[in-house]
Amino acid sequence: MAEEVCWLKAMDGGDIFVFGSADLTATLIENDLVDEYRIGINPIILGGGMPLFRGSDKRRKLRLLKARTLKTGVVILHYAPEGSQ
Repeated sequence: MAEEVCWLKAMDGGDIFVFGSADLTATLIENDLVDEYRIGINPIILGGGMPLFRGSDKRRKLRLLKARTLKTGVVILHYAPEGSQ
């Protein structure tokens, strides 16, 4: 799967956006194929849920690119992997 994503990234065109696929996202992260993380924080406490990211042996630092607060109170955070442009 990582090879196909590399091929897609090399093509001209728009961005690849993954929404809600933990398996695909974990594969992309493990292969250093994520250029930007967009994380939405909803101001509701549910008391449980699924982890945002699956466990990994490798620690990855992120650099904040942008933070935006919506009228609803949701905060959208844009991060890039540390060391990327």
